[in-house]
Amino acid sequence: MTDLMTRAELGGSLTAIGGAAFARRAHPAAYWSTVGLPASVVRLLASYSSIAPNVGLDGRK
Repeated sequence: MTDLMTRAELGGSLTAIGGAAFARRAHPAAYWSTVGLPASVVRLLASYSSIAPNVGLDGRK
């Protein structure tokens, strides 16, 4: 059973990566909606708190 679960986990991951690569090439808008936009939002939210005070966007005057 453990071997089956390992194969399922690896197969699912490889399928997701392959599907994302296919979508990026064949359907760029779908790729951007499902992968690119969420990744950009996460990157923005992760870096905003460290960058905002340096450029004066923290609300302080």
